[in-house]
Amino acid sequence: MRPIDIRGYKQDLRARSKERRANMDKNEKQLLDKQIAENVRRLKEYRPAKTLLIYMSTPIEIDTIEIIKTAWKEGKKVAVPRCIFALLQFYPNPGAVIFVFIALTSINMILGNVIEPR
Repeated sequence: MRPIDIRGYKQDLRARSKERRANMDKNEKQLLDKQIAENVRRLKEYRPAKTLLIYMSTPIEIDTIEIIKTAWKEGKKVAVPRCIFALLQFYPNPGAVIFVFIALTSINMILGNVIEPR
C-alpha cells in the first residue's frame, strides 16, 4: 500500500482553522480563552509545578498572557521559547530554540507576529 500524502489536507485544515480564529467574535474568544486557562490550572501536572514552560501567543491564538500572569501570582517561574539566530549556523534544523525565564516587562513583539522576550 502506498503512503498517502496528507500535506495538502493539513495545509487546508490549518488555513481554515486560522481563518475561523481570526473571524471569531471577541467575546466568544475571551470566554474560550478563560475556559482553557482554567483547564490548564486544573491539570494535576500544573498544580505542583514550580516552573511553567509556555509560548507567547499571537492575537488569534489562545491567550497565554493570562495563564502566565496567573502562574506568576501563584509563585511559579515562567519560561518561554526564544529563537537564537546566532546558533542557526551550527544546527541542521532551522531555528535553534532555548527556553528563557521572563518577567512581564521583558515581553516584546519581534519576528513579525511572534511574541518573544527581549
